[in-house]
Amino acid sequence: MFQKIKDWFKQRHMDRMQKRLTKYMQKREQRRHLMEREILIYLRRKKEKSPLNPHQCLELAKHQFADELKTERMQVVRDRSNKSIKVILKKSA
Repeated sequence: MFQKIKDWFKQRHMDRMQKRLTKYMQKREQRRHLMEREILIYLRRKKEKSPLNPHQCLELAKHQFADELKTERMQVVRDRSNKSIKVILKKSA
């Protein structure tokens, strides 16, 4: 009897933790998407003033958004297929 109750509470706790983790990861992915959009808009405006090659774009994005990327544990990388900029999530420690 007590074991059933104990198991029920344990399962309930695990379900709640899983739900919280899922919600957290969704929000983190949403922040990543917004950061990527912000960086691409910024780079597009910079390119209008002067032409930049993909490497310059990457370095400029890393430098300009360094603080935000660090606090959100994200990283800017170059997408090889279309030579665009992508923001990826760093793995949690």
